Amino acid sequence: MLDLQKGQILSDRYTLVDLISPTEDWNGSLGGGATSIIWKARDDHCSIADLETYVAIKFHPHRPTEQIEILFRREAIVLMQLRGHPNIVSVLDLGEWTNATTGDVYAFIVTEYCDTDLATLAERGVGAHLDTFYKSAIDTCRGLAYAHGKNLVHRDIKPANLFLALDRMTVKIGDFGLAKDKSYPPDPRATVVFGGTRGYKSPEKARGSMSARAAQSEIRSDIYSLGVTFYQLLTGQHPFPEGHERELGPPRPAALLNKNVPDELSELVQSMLCYQPTKRPSSIREIRDRLERQHKAL
Repeated sequence: MLDLQKGQILSDRYTLVDLISPTEDWNGSLGGGATSIIWKARDDHCSIADLETYVAIKFHPHRPTEQIEILFRREAIVLMQLRGHPNIVSVLDLGEWTNATTGDVYAFIVTEYCDTDLATLAERGVGAHLDTFYKSAIDTCRGLAYAHGKNLVHRDIKPANLFLALDRMTVKIGDFGLAKDKSYPPDPRATVVFGGTRGYKSPEKARGSMSARAAQSEIRSDIYSLGVTFYQLLTGQHPFPEGHERELGPPRPAALLNKNVPDELSELVQSMLCYQPTKRPSSIREIRDRLERQHKAL
């Protein structure tokens, strides 16, 4: 059992401050039917005088198994590959904590601390502030394009996994617990099938019918999830409240729900939400380039 308390010190360095996320749905942000625990902690090695440095520490709280170790360390490896990009949450450290009572050893990942995600913005929509939307969307595309360029697909893009940096200007992609490296065959020991988050995963993923061209299919699945996220940010509504496992036709264009949304932006988002993967844009870079041109034309 993972039994941690405020004030506890890990690795003679990290002092636990607040429990951020006690019970995230593993079928959502992490996959597999369990939970994750995320703590805000103070990095006592980096705090100087009254300037305290905070980090986020992520645990898998269940008793360690080979399967859990594979999944958890895979996320750490993915984050290390992406380290340094300004639009991806940076991994800072890896560590272990031992339960003195049971002897169980729990791995943890230390990342930079971001205290706000875009879920709240998605609930109310930011369509009245197009400059804010474009900056957030372009930041997200830059981070996701970088990951795709490293042969990594995120597989769980949603507002709750897009974070506002402490400067309140930069958006960073986080939670790569579902990420997949397309350049390697799957680990035969990792038997869990990841589904992403209902409402954000693509129709083909929801149906369990990804195409034989898996790499391109995974990219276009990320694009669909990003389209749902953009739609919510622009309108404050979900494009398919009842789900999109079967072909329902396109959602109402964002421009009809929010008069501030330009037609070309609305059309781009519509194309990202196409039921057929081949009808979506082929890459995140294409989407980023179109957003940048639109933003400059405002």
